Amino acid sequence: MPDKLKQVFFDNCMYDFCNFSCAYCRGTPKLPNQNFRVPERERIAQSIAIVDGFVDFGILKLSGYGEITLVRGYESLIDLPGKAKQLITNGSLLLEERIDHLARIPDLTICLSLDGHITRMNHCRTGEDEEKLGRILRTLKYISSKGIPLEINSVLTIYNSSSFGSFLDYLSSEIENFVCFPFPVREFPTKKNSELKPTPQDADKFSRAALSHKYRRYLPGQAYMERLVRFLITRKREWGCYVPHVNIGINPHGDLMACSCGPKEILGNIFTDPESAFEHKARMGKDKVWQECENCFTHYEVLNLFFESSISLGELVRIPTFKSKEVRDKLSRLKPK
Repeated sequence: MPDKLKQVFFDNCMYDFCNFSCAYCRGTPKLPNQNFRVPERERIAQSIAIVDGFVDFGILKLSGYGEITLVRGYESLIDLPGKAKQLITNGSLLLEERIDHLARIPDLTICLSLDGHITRMNHCRTGEDEEKLGRILRTLKYISSKGIPLEINSVLTIYNSSSFGSFLDYLSSEIENFVCFPFPVREFPTKKNSELKPTPQDADKFSRAALSHKYRRYLPGQAYMERLVRFLITRKREWGCYVPHVNIGINPHGDLMACSCGPKEILGNIFTDPESAFEHKARMGKDKVWQECENCFTHYEVLNLFFESSISLGELVRIPTFKSKEVRDKLSRLKPK
């Protein structure tokens, strides 16, 4: 494969240990003190180096199926020159001295997963633990005070959808330089999460806040919110998707996933035969659709809207992750003419 693949995101999901047990998580959390092999920081660094050798990507998304801040020295993983960076975290382990260090890393956005500012809204993440939620909210404020751009990833459930406006009121009164990314609770092959999905009444109340001009500056764009509301009503996908063709994703085994949003199809392994894996990725058909696509809606929908020309580049770069010149240039080059 003579030329590097051109992609927007590298979604590095090598780490699958977590200190939370969220109700809607796709699997059973593994804790580092159990008898599981903890991937060393060097192994994750190796995966980044391998992908960087085959793929010209703009954004390193360091998330995993767990909590990456459990990895000792994770800051060095995210500090990749010449790339925009996303650090996905539940915020529970971000100490002030670590945040101070992260504030010195250029083109970094912290994506903090938070469903609400009160225990009922954040029920799926922290239950009734007010102290845990309070600690996360204090961390959120400290991140903002250090000037680090923030994206708040909020999973919409029966617990928070109808009160979403109050959450935005809270965020806008407490922090600056943020965008809140709401998306529906996911449906996985092994976990349907049907009991957590917002009711039609919840969706109606959510839409009033989501489409209100009052909150527009804190959200990913009107087109995104309109499509999200439509999905909450119909509960099925009615449009195409560019995500498998502009994002690279690997799982904890180093398998290159056909799509990082749910389908089980594997294209190869980056540790055992990276060239073959990336060749399969390069040859993947543009019309590829999986069963999981019908119920899929994630924050990546903003990319679809951009590539469909429903969101302009100017609107997209309001979102912190896409602000850097390198990412803007890559998006412009990848967009279909």
